[in-house]
Amino acid sequence: MKFKISRQDGRSDAEVLADIVRSANPGDLLTYASIGAELGKGTPRKYGVADVQSAVGRAERKLATEQRRALLNVRGQGYRIAMAGEHQVIAGRKKDRAGALLKRGLMVLQHVDWDAMEENTRKAHEGQLMVLGALHSAMSGMDSRLKRIEDVIKQRNGDN
Repeated sequence: MKFKISRQDGRSDAEVLADIVRSANPGDLLTYASIGAELGKGTPRKYGVADVQSAVGRAERKLATEQRRALLNVRGQGYRIAMAGEHQVIAGRKKDRAGALLKRGLMVLQHVDWDAMEENTRKAHEGQLMVLGALHSAMSGMDSRLKRIEDVIKQRNGDN
């Protein structure tokens, strides 16, 4: 299948989204409708909520590296351009999600019908299970140490 440019100016959805974010200010709300309308300019395609969410996911790296910006989802409305101090919260949420997905992946590898696999497949599966298990263990250990450090800092600062 050959890639076909659908927007008249040749820009990708990520580039259009980056332009939208570039012209806005931290704290501004970008609605699904307004983002969809901008993405739809110059193309026959209509952008719904799912299309906008997909475009935002693809544009995250570009926004972070080129503009030092991030978007926070506002349920049912769209995205708000995050303030600089909110990036830590966003990163924490993504780390937690990654940890949960890692744990689910490990569970899938652990609960398999080993007898139904050929020997080479079983060996590859066991190797992947060992690597993913070690990664999960390392992440859990780091999370535990980080939590202890955060708790000490909170106690020193008098936070609850």
